[in-house]
Amino acid sequence: MRLTNLKSLVTVLFMACGSAAKSDVTLAWNPVSGNVTNYMLYWGTNTGVYLFGVAAGLQTTYTVTGLTPGSVYYFAVTAQAADGTQSLDSNEAVYTNTTVTPPSLPGTNGGSTGGGTMAGGGSGGSGGSGGTNNSNTINTNSGEIAVVGIPPVLGLTFNSAHHPVLNITGTVGATFNLLSSTNPASLASWNIFTNQTMTNALGPTNSGSASVINLAYVPASQTYEVIDSNPPTSEFYKMAMPYDYMVLADANLTGQGYPSRLVLVRMPGVSADDVCYVTNQSSFIHYDTTNHAFSIEPSGGTIRQIASTLATSLGQNWTSASEFGYSNGVSTILATVVETEPPGSDPVAGQSTPSIAIDF
Repeated sequence: MRLTNLKSLVTVLFMACGSAAKSDVTLAWNPVSGNVTNYMLYWGTNTGVYLFGVAAGLQTTYTVTGLTPGSVYYFAVTAQAADGTQSLDSNEAVYTNTTVTPPSLPGTNGGSTGGGTMAGGGSGGSGGSGGTNNSNTINTNSGEIAVVGIPPVLGLTFNSAHHPVLNITGTVGATFNLLSSTNPASLASWNIFTNQTMTNALGPTNSGSASVINLAYVPASQTYEVIDSNPPTSEFYKMAMPYDYMVLADANLTGQGYPSRLVLVRMPGVSADDVCYVTNQSSFIHYDTTNHAFSIEPSGGTIRQIASTLATSLGQNWTSASEFGYSNGVSTILATVVETEPPGSDPVAGQSTPSIAIDF
């Protein structure tokens, strides 16, 4: 018996916070007519790629627990009949976990967690490939610009030799750690087996006011063949960028003759956020980890002006801000400004010597 498809029926019902580090989300869907014996709820961190699933029985709500802060999750439901037939996937429900996390170290607030995607499959078949932006778009209402390759996407196929081939979409200059695991639910099981720097440019597709973003983030795509003399029956892969997109912008723009600086702004109740200030543009680039989009904000060039402009644009207050440098995996604080101190005591931006080195 053919089951009615669940199109346009799945919704995120509500969120129940579990802790400062994790949260839960409850989903609901309308019942399907026919001899339904079970509903299957699937989810993952890429659109159309569902790495996890659970049998919900005949209930039409289910709570998924332990979601990672700052991640976007995609959900779909299918209905199963007694004879084993299954409906097509429902519509896809999207949920962004905005649980507040502890402040980030400079250069890490948008990359190491927000920059990773995962794919997996058995050695005899093809794993899922993640969704990606088809083109760069400019949201004229918010002034935000979506860039192809951000967030990055990791797809998995197999070649004629039955070796896994990782298909990576990202941006030129970005270096990713590639990790593998046979038990993706266990954080301790993930191991870095190589790293890749994106070099195969697809070409910039932004224009006009997005020219600085064009230079900082050029879409790229390449593949990596995994050769294992003793492959497991099933293995999962993911990638993670050890620094964030502001650090990448700073490196890319500086290499093209655009002087830039990195500034980390601390705001109460919000994870610390950083920007890449482009000196000869009198503006800074900001990355919205929720929408995976960039904006260019005009600003004065002092640390205090940059912090005030960012906080105002986000509707927040700021407490302190630090200019920092990033090199070889080390973030170095160059100067710090405290909001409550007199502006006359502020250090001169871009002219301070390192005071604190943070190795992560």
